[in-house]
Amino acid sequence: PATTKWDDDIDFRENDFYDSNMHTALYSGQWNNNHYDETTNNRISLPVTYYALYKHLQIDNTISITEPVANIVKGQMPVSGYKPSYKPTSEQIEKLRQKQINTIISEPDGLYFIDQFTSYKRNSKLSRINNIKTLHRIRKDLPKLLKDLLQLKAIVTIQTEAVSRVENYMQRWTVREDNLVDGIFETVEVSPKFDSASNTLYIYLMVTFVGIIEKINIPIIVK
Repeated sequence: PATTKWDDDIDFRENDFYDSNMHTALYSGQWNNNHYDETTNNRISLPVTYYALYKHLQIDNTISITEPVANIVKGQMPVSGYKPSYKPTSEQIEKLRQKQINTIISEPDGLYFIDQFTSYKRNSKLSRINNIKTLHRIRKDLPKLLKDLLQLKAIVTIQTEAVSRVENYMQRWTVREDNLVDGIFETVEVSPKFDSASNTLYIYLMVTFVGIIEKINIPIIVK
């Protein structure tokens, strides 16, 4: 694993990396220098991105794709004997977080990912990986759900049927007392519009993501 001067690394991200993309995530270069390879019985080095992918797939499978993959429980490194190629200080970690670079923290309670940022620079719910994964799943599922309505007349009953299917599907992702695991939207609005010029039925989805607790402050007020 390469060693990088922290100041140079941060300057690079600030001055040379301009990508603002909700479909991309950046991770620090904290390689694990002590990964046990069962196929060769050797200790090898693996990048943080390997463990990030592993953890996302694990949480997707055991909890939900709507669940943030970060912090001491869900972001814990999935292997024992992890030896990071470097351990950033708290000040260095804060610099990485400001640049939306996901990093791992080593403390007595364990070694784990503390964030799950995308590379979307604007302050937005689109800068959280769990939100983007949910949007990708919706974009994948809905076309299949509506496919049999193609090449039908654009009458009110057909448009109503399309809206009804979308609304029913979106219940899967709406926060309710009986849907706290997969629920991620506080509100969902569905609005259809048919464009006769292009023969296209637009079904607009307006959603509001539920927030994520990323910090806890405990002010003590003495009266």
